[in-house]
Amino acid sequence: MRYLFLVFLMIVEIFCCRRVEIRVNTSQTEEPEIRVAVLWDIDTVYIVGDSSLIASNTLQKTRRIKPNAFLTAVVKADSIILLLAHERLLTDKQEIILQSSGNIKIGRYVNKLTSYYSKISIKKDVVHRFFVRKPLTVVNILPLEKYLYGVVSCELGTAQENEIEALKAQAVIARSYAVALLKKKKDFDLYGSFQYDQEYQGAEREYRTAKLAVDATCGEVLRYAQEIAFTQYHACCGGKTTNGRYPYLRSIIDSPKHSKTQTPFCAGSPYYNWKVKLDYRAFLDTVLFLAGIGYKFYFIPELIVDKKTGRVNYLKFTADKEYKVSGEALRKVLNLRSTFFSIKKIKDSLEITGKGWGHGIGLCQHGALAMARRGYSYREILRHYYYNTKLAKIY
Repeated sequence: MRYLFLVFLMIVEIFCCRRVEIRVNTSQTEEPEIRVAVLWDIDTVYIVGDSSLIASNTLQKTRRIKPNAFLTAVVKADSIILLLAHERLLTDKQEIILQSSGNIKIGRYVNKLTSYYSKISIKKDVVHRFFVRKPLTVVNILPLEKYLYGVVSCELGTAQENEIEALKAQAVIARSYAVALLKKKKDFDLYGSFQYDQEYQGAEREYRTAKLAVDATCGEVLRYAQEIAFTQYHACCGGKTTNGRYPYLRSIIDSPKHSKTQTPFCAGSPYYNWKVKLDYRAFLDTVLFLAGIGYKFYFIPELIVDKKTGRVNYLKFTADKEYKVSGEALRKVLNLRSTFFSIKKIKDSLEITGKGWGHGIGLCQHGALAMARRGYSYREILRHYYYNTKLAKIY
């Protein structure tokens, strides 16, 4: 019996050890397609194909269109209508798709068309995260790596050869950001604008160094605890980043080894320091507007600043009660570069002194460029800005 019991224990031990070795499946997958909203809040789209186009609708009706034919998509009688001159080619209540072996030029104006890779979806009544008056949205559907050629070119594409490691870091975080948002929304994955997601201007704006950086990091993303990291980034942190919503997006001092005594990496940026002067009365009226107060009166504003990050959490003032206006709301309405600012009244003017450009979360692009020039690798740059993340190749 004792012998049988020992054999039983050995079997249990082997079984348990095998279970401990089980890991989350990280096997390679195929490169995904991404759906990028490139135009929205429009009722007319102008289209030209470099090569022949195949147009189709949700009823699986198709039309072949010759190269360089000038098309128009409009909304009439609650439907999308695709026109060649005055000839109606195709109609659908929801979506018309255009595909080509070449690029497709589209735009909201006849004389301003942008070239995109080979699949375009024109959709009606898409839900946006903001109010739109007009019903059409144009979505470019393309392979993720080709999308990244455009994003990295727009974000850091004019970087020099000695800054290539910063471009590689940008490629990894742009890819991670995009993959983290894949299939989260019904009609598209993200906006082609830095105001909402990442800047993307189609196939026309692609630089050699940016494409090299994308190719060198093909399929690489940042992971945190087996999840794809939502890798936010900005232009310039002003010496210190701020906290994001995830543990890996924590505030850091942007200097070697995060040292308070070292000069920040982004100190040489033209956006490291900035100053704005406003009429003091106009500033107070703006604050009252943001607070939802319709009448005007004089008050003394007070900035409440996060002690760790230096950013303005909110501005407060007292009237019939205490009112608060967020620092981000002030930044947007006053067109300030960041919430890393202080205010000072000088006679009838208000002087706003600030640092950095952008929301301050995650990678500082000007800091990353400086790190690359000093010889840091893209892996070191990523470790510097994203706490406890790891590189992973997903395809």
